[in-house]
Amino acid sequence: MKLTDRFEKDVIIFKGKHINLTLSFDVVLKAFELLEDKDFDDAEKWVILAWMFAENEEDIQDMNGDEMITFVNAVFDNFIDDPPEEGESATSEQPASKKEPVMDFVQDAEYIYAAFLLDYNIDLFEQQGKMHWRKFKALLNGLSDHSMFSKIVEIRAKEMPKPTKDNKEERDNLRKLKRQFALKKKYKDEKAAIEAMDAQASMFAAKLRPGRGG
Repeated sequence: MKLTDRFEKDVIIFKGKHINLTLSFDVVLKAFELLEDKDFDDAEKWVILAWMFAENEEDIQDMNGDEMITFVNAVFDNFIDDPPEEGESATSEQPASKKEPVMDFVQDAEYIYAAFLLDYNIDLFEQQGKMHWRKFKALLNGLSDHSMFSKIVEIRAKEMPKPTKDNKEERDNLRKLKRQFALKKKYKDEKAAIEAMDAQASMFAAKLRPGRGG
């Protein structure tokens, strides 16, 4: 995000067509939830994600399965995922020692809502369909240390101190807090979920072709 960015219509050019996108924070968060929803198979998820991101239904109604997969991945890569840091290739593999996540948009929803209200006097329910994903991310990253959400993230990220004869109580307290606020195990992030879907993309695309538009 740059201060020179203009938050007008997000547009992606796909096969020569300009497609307007809907990328308010609540739409993106629903997309993340869908990626981990076991009630839908991966073939269905690609279709739903395409319809979620496209502002106008007619822009995607003639897409086949392969095109929907390409379209959805392009939206994630160019508009939602954080760009790689300087010196890091966009296609480079993540190190095996990647740290565990310290927050989750679903499990921490109440804490995030309260933090925005505390720090910015912003009611996120009132901002649904209005606040852009990138604005939301910038405000989330700028939350003060005063919110319960920031304190919980700090607890999860804090490493256990090495045991000494004087810090048993400190270690016990931190261990208790880590258990209290531990995240449930699931996909580590939305990128991992997308990669898991990509692994079987061709098979799912083939399933989408028969009977489209019926």
